Order: sequence, then structure tokens, then C-alpha cells
Amino acid sequence: MLFLTVLVSCPHHDLLATEAPKVAGKWSVTLDTPHGAMQGSFDLKQEGEKLTGSLTVEHMGTLALTGKLDGKDVSLSVDLPDGNGKFGLTGSLDGDKMSGKTEMGGEWKAARQ
Repeated sequence: MLFLTVLVSCPHHDLLATEAPKVAGKWSVTLDTPHGAMQGSFDLKQEGEKLTGSLTVEHMGTLALTGKLDGKDVSLSVDLPDGNGKFGLTGSLDGDKMSGKTEMGGEWKAARQ
């Protein structure tokens, strides 16, 4: 009992810390857009909960993205071509799959490659 009390009260101890799930790497992506379904890929880099990388989709090329992983909740912001704003994606991680909604009301899904 004393060990548990010391462990819990020690702010620098890592045994109770939870680590963010790993999402870094390549993912196959399908996005519902106003122009129909688009196929592409995420190339994600991860530092803790912070995500950076790119989304490559047909007809648009490679677009920079940033995002955040909060537990299993994913939020991504994709830079649109020619500085025309950003496009948001929200969803959740389930093992080697992610899925969710686009800010335009469509759906997206991704699978680890």
C-alpha cells in the first residue's frame, strides 16, 4: 500500500503515464467530396499527440496537413491548393484503421499500409 501511495504521489514517475497511440506512417485513404469519392494516402509524422505530414489525392496532388491525436480521437487540417484555405477531418482511430467525417459532411476512412 505504501508503494502505491509513493508511486501515485511522485509527479516524475512514468509508470502511470499513458502514451499516445502510434499513427505515424503511410495510410490508404478514401474521402467523400462534393466531386465524388477520392482515393489517396496520408503520410503522417507524429510527435506525441501532434501530427504533421501530407495528404496525396488524385486531381489535387500532395497537400500539407497538421493535426492532433487526443486518445483515439483524430483531427486533421489539410491546406488546400493555392492558399485557398483549409479542409478539416475529424474521426477516430481503431487499431490500423481510422474513419470519420469531413467538415463538409462527407465521410473518410483510412487503413494503415
